[in-house]
Amino acid sequence: MISKRMKRSLGKVRIGVIAALGAIASAILTFAVLTASHAQLATSPWPMFRHDREHTGRSQFNADPNHRTLKWRFIFPQARMFSDPVIDAKGTIYTSAFEYDPGKNSNSTHLFALNPDGTEKWAFGTSGLINAEWGASPAIGADGTIYVTGKETNSHSSPPDIIVCAINPDGTLKWKFSTNGSGVSSPVIGSDDVVYVGSVDLSADGSLGGNLYAINANGTFKWKYATGSVAYSSPAISTDGTIYVGSYGAFKASAIGRMVDRLPAAHVLERVISSMDFNLYAINRNGTLKWKFKTDGNVTSSPAVDSEGTIYVGGEKTDPDSGVPAGRLYAVSAEGRLKWKFTPGNQVNFSPAIGSDGTIYVGSNDGYLFAVNSDGTLKWKFIDSGEGSVGTPATIGGNGTIFVGGNHLWALNPEGTLKWKYEHTSGSPVIGTDGTLYFECGPGAGLCAIGGIGR
Repeated sequence: MISKRMKRSLGKVRIGVIAALGAIASAILTFAVLTASHAQLATSPWPMFRHDREHTGRSQFNADPNHRTLKWRFIFPQARMFSDPVIDAKGTIYTSAFEYDPGKNSNSTHLFALNPDGTEKWAFGTSGLINAEWGASPAIGADGTIYVTGKETNSHSSPPDIIVCAINPDGTLKWKFSTNGSGVSSPVIGSDDVVYVGSVDLSADGSLGGNLYAINANGTFKWKYATGSVAYSSPAISTDGTIYVGSYGAFKASAIGRMVDRLPAAHVLERVISSMDFNLYAINRNGTLKWKFKTDGNVTSSPAVDSEGTIYVGGEKTDPDSGVPAGRLYAVSAEGRLKWKFTPGNQVNFSPAIGSDGTIYVGSNDGYLFAVNSDGTLKWKFIDSGEGSVGTPATIGGNGTIFVGGNHLWALNPEGTLKWKYEHTSGSPVIGTDGTLYFECGPGAGLCAIGGIGR
């Protein structure tokens, strides 16, 4: 027989087990909700431009600093690689290549799908240029759909269509969406599977203006927001769903003509610069304006968003007298207010990367990589004297190693010292689940894969 004391003990055990199971169930439910809302990040090591919706450029996987043996190199037929690659949940690498056919004296591009061993899986092409002019990276949806942007020529007599293509994992076309523009940015996918792209659109009076497009997962139009400028930057999305995009400036051709008629040339340039739309836009998920922040000049990079909601974006300020651009790195609060401004000395064309400790890494046209503290002060700057200059955005490994391309691929310690460098490269590296680095080896040199040991 079981005593009353033992029955009470067993009862407590049952209650404890039930409570524990309840806690486990709650944790599983929480994880499932988080996984559903961040499906791309949960299943793919590098699903889109700059790794994630926030464009941090930061991977959760390590790339061993001492293991940089070439695993394979894929040479694209009659081509040089043009976009930085992305990687899906199965390790398939996607990238586009710009191709020239000397026999036909024509250009084209294909989206290539490569197996993890560097062999070709399939190639998708249109009658035009996928990502070719703008260097836009593909993006991978939660269901494995690959989204690419580019230009498609219908006939010699009509202007090309600017397109967003959705491609199935087997390389077949799912749908195609056309914008009224001359170029589009790297797409970014929201937690609701909406695809966002910035487009450079041409108005009837000859002026250039930007639109931020929101496209539903089935390829139908959702909304667009006119930024009034050239939207060179790829949109970034914060955890609350706000979409951020920068403007490169725009002007009305007719207005410039009127100014030229009645003002000296120097004054025209000054008026043009002061009247152009140099804004960082914050757009709500329903396509309405949340706020816009006026910068000193062209926004020349895509924005990046940190865990506290601060937005970092690179730009330039052009002196109206000399015409010489100076670089800017802006930190803007989630409410649209300037937190600080850092001046690297030359224009910032490369998107910022954000370390897990809040350090911001950004390159400038004078060849330096700058590490900036979260309060806007300089932490360190790096240049490999005599060995070339930084030429890509930075990538951050899970252990804090910073990788940046240019004349070489450099691996840096978090304190800014050199770990190693590898040959020539012209692409920004991305990191696979096993720590393999994938990057453009150099113009015409194909895609390289080096290293790879895991976490």
